[in-house]
This record gives sequence, C-alpha cells and structure tokens, in this order.
Amino acid sequence: LGSLIVDLDLPSEGGAEVVNRLRAEAALAETPVVAVSPLPDEARGTLAGVEDFVAKPVESEDLKIALSRHLFPKRGKILVVDDETFVTEVLSYALQDKGAEVRTAVHGQDALEVLRSYQPDVILLDLTMPVMDGMSFLAAFERHPRFAKTPVFVLTGKILTPQEISETGRLGVRVMIKGERLDVLLREVFARLPERRTRTRPRRTVVRVMRKLAHL
Repeated sequence: LGSLIVDLDLPSEGGAEVVNRLRAEAALAETPVVAVSPLPDEARGTLAGVEDFVAKPVESEDLKIALSRHLFPKRGKILVVDDETFVTEVLSYALQDKGAEVRTAVHGQDALEVLRSYQPDVILLDLTMPVMDGMSFLAAFERHPRFAKTPVFVLTGKILTPQEISETGRLGVRVMIKGERLDVLLREVFARLPERRTRTRPRRTVVRVMRKLAHL
C-alpha cells in the first residue's frame, strides 16, 4: 500500500483515533498517512503518525503533490541549524518539496544532540545563535570522523571576521549570505546530495479522487 488518506473531520469518530488504529496495524505501521483537514496549519505538528496535510475542500493538485512527496524514496537527508523559526520553516518546506528529508535544530548544541542518531547528507548552518553559535558547532563537528565528508553550507547575515573566513575555508565550508536567491541555494545543496535511489515508477503520477472525497 503506497499511502493512506484520512479525513480528520469524521462524523462517527475522530481522525486522530483512526490514525492511531491504523498505526497499531503491523501491516500499516510504516505506510505514509496524508490527513485531510479544514484547518491543516493548525493540525500540523499536533497529530503523531501523520506525514502530510491537505486542506478542505480538497483540490486534486494539492492531493497529488502531497502524495508524491511520500510515494517514492527520499532524495537525501538535510539538517537545518538556525534559531529563526521563519528561516527553518521556509528552508524545510522548500527542501521537502523537492524530495529531501529535513531535520532542524535551534542552535549548535541542539544540532550535536540530533547528530547522535541522525546522519545527514548536508548541513545548513547559521552562525549567530544562542547557547552554541555556528563557529563553535563547526569546531565540535570536525572532531567527529563519521562526518568528515559531510558538506556544510553556512547561511549568515553577518560579515565574517578574517579568522572566520580562514576557518570556514580550511573546513571547506560553503558560505552564503542570507537573502540570496533560494533557487541558487537549492541547486547547490541538491548537487551535493546522493542520487535518488532507483525504483520502478510510472512515467506520470495519476491521482484519482473518489466522488465522496472530491466533495470534502
């Protein structure tokens, strides 16, 4: 089964209960769930076990895009480290929309904790953060041999000091200024990701919406 579509506004029982029951089934535990909700932004992040949300009334193109994000293998793993929520949200959406798996951290120490159990293909790093800034993170990061070949992109709005320029250059870090064109960043980041794993797939993704669902 490729994916499941669940209406969160069911008359008989709550959508959350349905999702929990589906997740309890061993055969469906790993199947991506796309939830349909009249308030998708409010529901996002509040319901465990749901990978994506589509707004009511359902537009077939929105449903197609949501399903396509989960029907095929991820293109790569990316860790975004930044204390600005707006930045992490914009980057996460843009990266996920192109097929990447994204994790986020709010400062360097948080990122080191994430890296205990996560092996990203690329790291996007801010320099000015509380608790542990970007340069301190890089100093700790380079001591981990398993990340020796992990590319790091520094995204910053500050003017780098000569020492910072020297240190980022020594580590082979790509420095980009916040506010530069997002498409340029995405192109460079995806050029550093591993190739998407091959999988037999149709030339076109066709989504057929049942008459009932189309009127939700």
